[in-house]
Amino acid sequence: MRSRPIVCALALASTGCFGEFVPPVSAEGSSTGTALGNESTADASTSTDGGSESTAAAPTRLPDELGCHVNVLFVIDLSNSMSPFAGDFLDSLFGLSTTFPKLLAEFESYHIGFTTNSVVPWNDVAYVPEGGTRLDCTGSGSLSRPLDLDCYEAFNGRSYLTEATDLSDALECLANDIDPIVLLGEELEVAMPLAAIENALSSELNEPGACNAGFYREDQPLVIVIVTDSDDDSGMIVPAGPSTALLAKVGDPRRLAISMIAGPACSCNVDNPPACSAECPPELDFPPQPPCTLLTMADLLFPDGLEDNLQFTDICTTTEDGSNPYGTALGQALADQANRVCDGAAAVP
Repeated sequence: MRSRPIVCALALASTGCFGEFVPPVSAEGSSTGTALGNESTADASTSTDGGSESTAAAPTRLPDELGCHVNVLFVIDLSNSMSPFAGDFLDSLFGLSTTFPKLLAEFESYHIGFTTNSVVPWNDVAYVPEGGTRLDCTGSGSLSRPLDLDCYEAFNGRSYLTEATDLSDALECLANDIDPIVLLGEELEVAMPLAAIENALSSELNEPGACNAGFYREDQPLVIVIVTDSDDDSGMIVPAGPSTALLAKVGDPRRLAISMIAGPACSCNVDNPPACSAECPPELDFPPQPPCTLLTMADLLFPDGLEDNLQFTDICTTTEDGSNPYGTALGQALADQANRVCDGAAAVP
């Protein structure tokens, strides 16, 4: 798999074009891959490029009778202030290519999408298949799309990943695309992850032919991964509106879990503020902000008994041995959250 040269992103930054994008005409509703909920190995025939896939580990939990179809939405802050943390995060993203097939093999199906805290301007120059319908997919909540033919094929022509995707190639594409973008501060500095979440799951963006067509399956378990060094800058003091809208989408809080990598939060006035696990480097030009609005939303979403449906990692966390501090949060912990929401969904009447 090739690494996309940084000159591509430099060209994007210099052109400043925010036009329209042609989504793939094949981006339809449900996944077409082999159901993995009842299998212990991945089916190599599901790969569009003919490559083989490694054997997945045996499931640690038998799926429910009808299987579990989990949605995973990454909301990633790509503003310039994230540059000090980008290297470790991107390394963790690469690492998911080997851990995800094993950790998610027990689920009947999964859809994994990636968006940003604000807008997605590089979608304007994403790969365009011949014969598509031209749409503007640069707005808040639009899923990030591959920038060339190789990555378009790695994504199976969709704007999201599924159990039929070669995750190694697709996540390498994504990390290579993100790397120069975050260093150039391509995304707007105004962070509004709550709006991005609401838009990414909206019926308008998920209907056939739209930017996120087929990604979000209503009333199915949902895991949201928020990676940011900012709080939500939308100006909301109590984010009751977004939490109500999100609950309306999933139908029951037991179907929802959030993994958050964000700034030190011990100063936030919430029911269960996470401990500040580390001091942020004093030389940072943009010190991370406490994510108090985001944690307030989590308080509203998860009543007593569902506190574990929020998992928090301090973005300034370091490890004694120098290993990647985000690996656990993006690997096993994410799979644990997926298991949690699938178990929760099974308990919903």
